[in-house]
Amino acid sequence: MREIKKINSLIIYLVFYGIISSCSGVQTNGFFIKDAKLEQINKINKMNSQDGRMLTFHASNHRITAGKGIVIGYREFDSGNKFVIDDEKYRKITIYFIGKNELHLGEYEINENVIAIYSKGASAWTKSGSYYKIKEGKIFIQKITKQFIELKFIWSNNLKKEESIKGEFTKIFFSELTPWLGKKGTNEYSETYFK
Repeated sequence: MREIKKINSLIIYLVFYGIISSCSGVQTNGFFIKDAKLEQINKINKMNSQDGRMLTFHASNHRITAGKGIVIGYREFDSGNKFVIDDEKYRKITIYFIGKNELHLGEYEINENVIAIYSKGASAWTKSGSYYKIKEGKIFIQKITKQFIELKFIWSNNLKKEESIKGEFTKIFFSELTPWLGKKGTNEYSETYFK
């Protein structure tokens, strides 16, 4: 009888743990858009490469508008635990190829014509979090079709720790741009929550 109670307790624990574990998830989006630019490129160019906090809404650095160039975006949203309030997190990486009409297979380095910016934070606390302009990094374009680009981006953060993203980045048009991806939203939260 005692063994059955232990087994039942273990089963209940495992089921409960499985329910809690399955309640969180990470959603990612990779995209590219042509004839585009970063909306706040002048402000971004004045940034230093130091990680820091801004008193303003730093996810706005990832807003995209019409312009000359190609913008590649990576968006990551962690919905957190369903039983915890306001624990959602986001991460945004945006690369702007200034003046480019086409990309080619091969390697590109971060420089004055290839700008990259990184932001992360708590979705509910839009003025918290951190950002930096990526100073050193390499983008490896591995495959190009009319519908997507396959790439790997490796960079060093401000602590000289290597970070990377890779995958397929789907071609989108301005009509498909959402506040989560890079359109100016009606409020700050629309830019830090996946929709």
